[in-house]
Amino acid sequence: QQHVTIISKFAQFEFKYGDIERGRTMFDSLLSSYPRCVDLWCVYLDMMIQTNDITTVREIFETAISLKVSVKKMKFLFKRYLKFKELHGSSDTVDSVREKAKHYVSKNTCTIPSNESTVEVFL
Repeated sequence: QQHVTIISKFAQFEFKYGDIERGRTMFDSLLSSYPRCVDLWCVYLDMMIQTNDITTVREIFETAISLKVSVKKMKFLFKRYLKFKELHGSSDTVDSVREKAKHYVSKNTCTIPSNESTVEVFL
């Protein structure tokens, strides 16, 4: 696990002082090996948000919310995605993130009926 931290730090260094593409490649490689590590996704997203490449950030968020992780981790990812869309999107894109969260809640909670209040608690 220590090598993951070192590679992540080096990728962050590449983002800040070197080649952004090399940093992206390093994070992509790490995330292909450790896809359920939400901390890595968050660091990668933070680095990409700083580059102002909104389209790529949106694609990374879409990949992240399609993962099979715990509900607690997914809630965190959806909150981050919603916050990002509120800053860099329109009301339609914010609504689309809310719809995706609603779909996730309905798909992953068998005992609780999915309604608007459940989604609001989730987000």
